[in-house]
Amino acid sequence: MDSYDPATLSKDEAYEFASNERRRSLIRTLIADGAQPLSRVVDEVVPDAYEESFEDSCVDARRNVRIALGHTDIPRLDAGGVVDYDYADEVVAPDDRIEELEPLV
Repeated sequence: MDSYDPATLSKDEAYEFASNERRRSLIRTLIADGAQPLSRVVDEVVPDAYEESFEDSCVDARRNVRIALGHTDIPRLDAGGVVDYDYADEVVAPDDRIEELEPLV
């Protein structure tokens, strides 16, 4: 992937933002569907984050993904201008730099 050339993100930033499956799934969801409530984003991310069957622990999987997204992934992507998170309404929206990550997700 040496030919990847983001317009405003450094390569280090871009690779860090796309460094785990939760973030890649979140980015794919927002690129495809636009702004989403956090609960819907969690529904989209859980199957990608848990490759094995998560039927028996679906509540735990949802809780773990929601916590990771809310406390780590979304704030990091929000600070980087990749997503915009409305904390009051719990809505995640694509921001200006999200399209630069599309080749990585």
